[in-house]
Amino acid sequence: GHESVLGHLSFWYTGDDHLLIHEFEILHFLIFFVMIFFVSAVLVILQIAVNQKRVWSRFEKKLETPKDKDGNKLPPREEKKRILKLMHIPDESYKVEGTLTSEYTKPHMVREAEFMRF
Repeated sequence: GHESVLGHLSFWYTGDDHLLIHEFEILHFLIFFVMIFFVSAVLVILQIAVNQKRVWSRFEKKLETPKDKDGNKLPPREEKKRILKLMHIPDESYKVEGTLTSEYTKPHMVREAEFMRF
């Protein structure tokens, strides 16, 4: 006998009680593993974004104008020199530009300077 509607349909279309049931089981596992992969990818990307936010927050802290012991801001000329120094990128760091891997292997100082320029 046919135990289920799917078993009945399987017998009617294929002549086998279980073939369609097994195909749906395989499809179910495939969808499940795709979902697991998708959720894992989202969690990894979320962790990367959280870490990047932390890095950018540190960069922004460096942009804040330091104050002297009396609580006064730096003179404009000194502040400009300080910011230009933060934005400086040495010439030798441009030798591997233009590749995806170069974005992830840049020295910390170069990433910081690019952020400051942005």
